[in-house]
Amino acid sequence: AQGSAPRMVMQMVAAAIAVQPSVGTPALDRPSTSPPKSGLAFWHHFFASSPPPPPPSAAAYPSALSFDRSFLFGVATAPAHVEDNLHDAWLPFCNTTELHPNGRPHCHAWRTTPRAAERLRFWSEPEAEIGLAAALNSGVFRMGVDWSRLAPTSPSAFPNASAPVAPACSAFCEAREEAKVGASPGAPPEGCACSGVQDFVALARYREIVGMAKAKGMKVVLTLFHHSLPKWALADGGWTNGALVDYFAAFSADVVDALAADTEFLITFNEPTVFVMLTHCAGIWPPGPKKSTSQGLRCLAPIVGDYARAVWNIQAAHRAVYADAKARGRGSALKIGVAHNVGYNVAEHVWDEAATAVAKALLKFSFIDAIRDTLDFCGLNYYGKEITRGGSIAIRDDEEYSESGREL
Repeated sequence: AQGSAPRMVMQMVAAAIAVQPSVGTPALDRPSTSPPKSGLAFWHHFFASSPPPPPPSAAAYPSALSFDRSFLFGVATAPAHVEDNLHDAWLPFCNTTELHPNGRPHCHAWRTTPRAAERLRFWSEPEAEIGLAAALNSGVFRMGVDWSRLAPTSPSAFPNASAPVAPACSAFCEAREEAKVGASPGAPPEGCACSGVQDFVALARYREIVGMAKAKGMKVVLTLFHHSLPKWALADGGWTNGALVDYFAAFSADVVDALAADTEFLITFNEPTVFVMLTHCAGIWPPGPKKSTSQGLRCLAPIVGDYARAVWNIQAAHRAVYADAKARGRGSALKIGVAHNVGYNVAEHVWDEAATAVAKALLKFSFIDAIRDTLDFCGLNYYGKEITRGGSIAIRDDEEYSESGREL
């Protein structure tokens, strides 16, 4: 699914080019006749008739690599991938039959796995996965905390000062502040929700899980946001809603207070540009439904489009978390950064350069450039090479692919 983000950009760029009345013809030495000038016919002609490039040369690869002790190998998880008893936005999205043309559950796992909602039971039985990671001699264990588990109710439910429940709600939230490192102070009054973490029993469970990984000799990399928004946040517009910046900062401050002492690295956001593209522009991640090409193009509009608004808010949220942690002394030993999707994007032909350049600008460089002064590190999530062919990713017979379908 993550390879869909650059593909989505390229499809939109190709669609924008295709609707032009005419397209210039590249000066190419080919035996075929001149291609037609209309947009769609032009691209179809060159996609169909372009000869493949020669196979790559047989470069000499080292037979063995060595790493010093400072290089750490590890494994990574995400709450939406592994946690059971998690009523996040992915659960109804994957189990619904309304989004699939054949009336089947929307996500493949829900059609092939007997108890898909249990995922890997990491919440109930974390020792199983942690034990497997330790058996691999992992030096690092990356895990996340789920925002919807720790804050199941929208902070916007907090009543205004004139509401009858306001005094009781204020008292509850004050008690909650005092009980951060212990149990939750009971259920909130009806109509009341606090900012930040709301379920400190769940936060204490996360602290136990972090301790399990540390006990196995692994450093912990903690992710605050890994491709899963609370359902209440999606209902309020997701990351296009500027209110989420303060909500996320308050939530993150509570998590950092509780877990920073046992965490070496903190990732505020995992692949934020991919999340925004597939959630807000493509609609193939919760809440759906899938967006049309015209909707996707509007999403990518500079400044006013949903992509630009959401990315700007995520950047602001990252800066807020970073500044708060450093100001309160939590960031002195804790290294704070992001995990960023970085593909090796290559244009198959000269006329594919435009789509490739847009994909690089949107998904690769601009996000990191904007927050570079608030990064202790930048994690790179690399999946493989992606060759641009018009509005999609080319699958070529002369290239090598991994078992997961990633080009090497």
